[in-house]
Amino acid sequence: MARYSIKVGWDAASGSEHYRWVLENGTEIVGTPPANPEEAPRFLDPEEAFVGSLSSCHLLSFLTAAAKAGFHVSRYDDEAIGLLDKNEQGRIAVTRVLLQPTVLFGGEKKPTIDELRALHEKANRDCFIANSVKTEIVVEPRIP
Repeated sequence: MARYSIKVGWDAASGSEHYRWVLENGTEIVGTPPANPEEAPRFLDPEEAFVGSLSSCHLLSFLTAAAKAGFHVSRYDDEAIGLLDKNEQGRIAVTRVLLQPTVLFGGEKKPTIDELRALHEKANRDCFIANSVKTEIVVEPRIP
């Protein structure tokens, strides 16, 4: 069993709405409430982090599934989109995340479209974070 720890903090005395994540290895990430698009510099907000976590987990699960199936992935890019809306209880939530990965394969063995879809389905089933949330996760692979 794995255990994860992160320190999250904010100080009113700073006069800022920015907060900090401190990872176990000491890495600091500056967070902010959902940002105004004109705000600069841009900091990570919790909803983006959530979408990024789902996308990253899918990526890692996909790489594992592809390697086990004998495919060599040379590049993986995703344009993940999270939708904030009211859930079934009428509360605001990230109700849907759309993953749109483009995967390039190296080597001689390349998956068919059906094999590619099956790899993404397996990755979604195997993703620990996807298994932990109520959010609808839709995977629409882009074919290069």
